Amino acid sequence: MKRRTTTMSEIGTAITNNSSVALGIAVVVVGAITRLLKSDTKFPIDIPARWQPVIVLAFGQAYAVLQAIVGGVNWKTAVSSGLQVAFITMGLFDLVVKALFNGDAPWWLAWLLKPAAPTNAEK
Repeated sequence: MKRRTTTMSEIGTAITNNSSVALGIAVVVVGAITRLLKSDTKFPIDIPARWQPVIVLAFGQAYAVLQAIVGGVNWKTAVSSGLQVAFITMGLFDLVVKALFNGDAPWWLAWLLKPAAPTNAEK
């Protein structure tokens, strides 16, 4: 029996053809990358807080470019999807972290954060 191999292009096309799956994956990836680029993480790149929304929009539009190239989607639909990814990512962060976790990072993201600087009382 001949074994069938799947190329990355076929995987990308399958993901982009199912728009809800593609949007969900893109939101999680953009959110994770944006969180990684904040100043309180161990990652060496530090993006100031005022530029975070711009970074989210840029990554959303990067998703749009990939969707247009790999999925063959027209540019208007791709740009719209990129904006959806960006705004869902920003809103999801506010909902999940600020509302559900009371403004603190969830325990499963704690490994990524820098340890807090000791205060005078702790020294």
